Amino acid sequence: MNKILTLIIIFMFTISNAQNETIIGIYHIKGSSPEGGSDIFVFEDGSYALTYFGGIQTGTWMSVRNDYYRFIPNKNQKGCKVYGRYNKSLQDTIQVFFNGFENGNAAIHFNTSGILPSQEIAFTPVFNSDANCFSYPYVYTYNKNINAVSLQYGTNTKDIISFLNDGNFNHFVINFYEEEDDTQSFQVAIKNNKMYFSENEFSIRTPLGKVSNEDLDYIKTLIVQQRIIPEHIYYNPSYNRFSENIEAYHTFNKAKNAYIDLNYYKEGSENNPSEDGFHDMSILYSFKKLDSKRIQVKDVEIKKESLFTISCD
Repeated sequence: MNKILTLIIIFMFTISNAQNETIIGIYHIKGSSPEGGSDIFVFEDGSYALTYFGGIQTGTWMSVRNDYYRFIPNKNQKGCKVYGRYNKSLQDTIQVFFNGFENGNAAIHFNTSGILPSQEIAFTPVFNSDANCFSYPYVYTYNKNINAVSLQYGTNTKDIISFLNDGNFNHFVINFYEEEDDTQSFQVAIKNNKMYFSENEFSIRTPLGKVSNEDLDYIKTLIVQQRIIPEHIYYNPSYNRFSENIEAYHTFNKAKNAYIDLNYYKEGSENNPSEDGFHDMSILYSFKKLDSKRIQVKDVEIKKESLFTISCD
């Protein structure tokens, strides 16, 4: 996969007598690995998806000149997003699921005063600095209600971001995103119904209609999800994220404050800690995105003790 992208990025070429042709369609890129190659789905709205075994790259495309096109991947910006919900079973405690913090070097402060800090603030690292092995999931319980969650990461230790708990939530998901520095744009040319990656390497266009509408809709959903920070995200009780259309399969159950798949849900499914429970999507919780505010404080203390201490010999 990396070899293919490198060839696309570094090879600049010229094709004479180019004609204006449609770029919309599907292009297969052969691969040398046992997992096979990859496919580029090019859509009319200026979006694309490059699918490969175990992953997907999404972004936008634009015409450069004549029949030359540039593909610009969406990139994650380093930082955190906090989502919350109310869970009546937690009562006066809070529960926080930390997702993606294994390499984040981030620290957290739970604000219980109702006033955002402006002077000195003490942060607790999520993981110890020498953590060398990880499992899943990492869920922390805090025995007080909070008004805000403040996070610190990056080189400027006094520049922090606070997420306001205006909804009186007590059950949180915090997603940490690493910036994708190695994801670069690439350029191709279109001629005679072919996408040229180099002078001698090309792929013949296949119309989008050759793929089922269900598969195309799923790919378009993934493109939107990677481009827009959602207002709500959905997890099952074992913190396995649900990324499809929630209304297509589930109905909101007010008593459980959860979305239920009436065809598969069995009473008590939310209390199954086994591997089967991790893959059970018959009950889902909705977490709402918290508003954030970036602030600077005069001094920051990073505690030595972390929320989670991980060490493997």
